[in-house]
Order: sequence, then C-alpha cells, then structure tokens
Amino acid sequence: MARAEPSRRLDPSSPGAKGEMAADLPPPQRHQWAALPCSVGRFLAILNGAATDEARDSITPEDSSAFVERWGVWADALGDALVDPGSPLYRKIRLTAGSAEPFLDSKIAYDLVDAASHEQAVEMFATHPHLDLMPGNSIEIIECPALVTES
Repeated sequence: MARAEPSRRLDPSSPGAKGEMAADLPPPQRHQWAALPCSVGRFLAILNGAATDEARDSITPEDSSAFVERWGVWADALGDALVDPGSPLYRKIRLTAGSAEPFLDSKIAYDLVDAASHEQAVEMFATHPHLDLMPGNSIEIIECPALVTES
C-alpha cells in the first residue's frame, strides 16, 4: 500500500480540506478520508492496554490471529491516510538530565495517520479493534502539527 508523502499538505480552502469531496474527485473507494488527495494534519495514536497479566495470558493464538485479521481490515480501510501502521512499544526508558531509568506504563503501541481534522482522526480510530480486545483499552489521539520554519 503506498503511503502519503509527509510533506504534502492541503490548503485549508481546497477541496477535501474539511473532509468534503470535490466534484472532480473520484468517489471514495473505502472511507471518505482514504480518497483525499492529501491531508491537513498528522495525528499520533497511542494505544493503552488495560489487560491484567492474567487476562493477557488468556489470549489464545486464535484470538491473536482474529485480532490481526481485524486490524488488517481496519488498516486497509484507511488507505493512504495510515501513514505509519505503528508497532508495539517495549523496553521503555525515561531519560532526564540526570538519569536514564526503565519504566512501565499502559502505552502498548502506536499508529500515525493523516486526517483533515482532529475529529476525523477520532472517527478513524473509533473502529480500531484494540478498543474491543480487552475491557478498558483506550486510544489517545494527539495532533502533531507541522513545524513552521522561516525562509
């Protein structure tokens, strides 16, 4: 699946900038955002796991396979809007000016998407299979605005 170029941005007044399709664009094949020629914002999704060790240990290989299949369907539906399909988050170290210490938290994976708005990014993740995997799982959706540089 081809990925959108990170440097491409829509002019806010251009077709698709507010999630609307221009008359001359082909109809979306999946979701409306999958057919947008490019986007106006990048959003980082942090997946938080709520499973206890016991619940995590109870996941069968069949459960894992079913999850991966549902994730694939979700990812395919996003098309080029899924800029980075992410990966698990392991071996965490918190670095400060005076130390580097291992730590644990509930953040277990990430994804990166392009969307026309924060609301659209939330809509994209509303059907992510992580939310149904374990009771209490959640997803943080964080806007990552492009840095403004002076010429």
